[in-house]
Amino acid sequence: MAHPLQVIFFCRFSYPGTKNPFQSGPDTVEDRVANLYADTRMRERLFFFKHITLPALRVQTDPDFDFVILIGTAMPARWRNELEELMAGISQARIVARDPGPDRKTYSEVLHAHRHPGARHVAEVRMDDDDAVAVDYVTKLRNLYPSAVRSRMGLKRVAVDHNCGLLLNATAPTVTYRPLRAPFWGVALAVIVDPDDSASALDFPHHKIWTRMPVHSRPHPLMFIRGYHEANDSAIGPSAGIAFEMDDHDIGEALDERFAIDRDTFQRDWLKHRSKA
Repeated sequence: MAHPLQVIFFCRFSYPGTKNPFQSGPDTVEDRVANLYADTRMRERLFFFKHITLPALRVQTDPDFDFVILIGTAMPARWRNELEELMAGISQARIVARDPGPDRKTYSEVLHAHRHPGARHVAEVRMDDDDAVAVDYVTKLRNLYPSAVRSRMGLKRVAVDHNCGLLLNATAPTVTYRPLRAPFWGVALAVIVDPDDSASALDFPHHKIWTRMPVHSRPHPLMFIRGYHEANDSAIGPSAGIAFEMDDHDIGEALDERFAIDRDTFQRDWLKHRSKA
């Protein structure tokens, strides 16, 4: 790691914690495991992870980052094998399997274990398995890092929130994309801490993070995709955020150039996926 700022992307991939971090679903760990690893659900999660989350991570303009994927030890071998196959070639990725435990405590332990003690600061970025950040996210985050740290004003932490992106609506056969600005959604929101900080990014509810630390808010350029589909746990809704106009051709170009996603290919693959569901 050459840069003083370590960047860690952290993805909870269907981890069945003991305190139910999901807004819907079963309350017992046993029922949650069965629900999380049901065939239909896992096929959908892996589909979005492959087609939305991974493309831009593979081609980050600054490849110096860590990508930590937390799974449960109860994940069936067939799904773990498929997940590992998807991660092939992404040297920054690490899959960590944990038994069900207290959610935030587990997240913090995993993140702390992956911090580099030689880093001056660590930027922790949560990602759902249907989210994406732009191909230059790490580059832009590091460009903002000096001014962000200076703004801490003696406080321990600071956040950088890129709030401009696309809501990918896959609730119908035809996928639509809604340009919007949505603050504190979690995706493309980095919490910068000292390596020995006892807290981690997952200790703070992302929608209230502005109450806990200074925040650098960046309203442009397009920096995230958030997936909206029938398997969503968060009730974000298709009208969330503050929409703005973009030409359809420009949206297609942005998907390709900002997120390494070919819109026509994704649409074709989505129809194939739905036909097998």
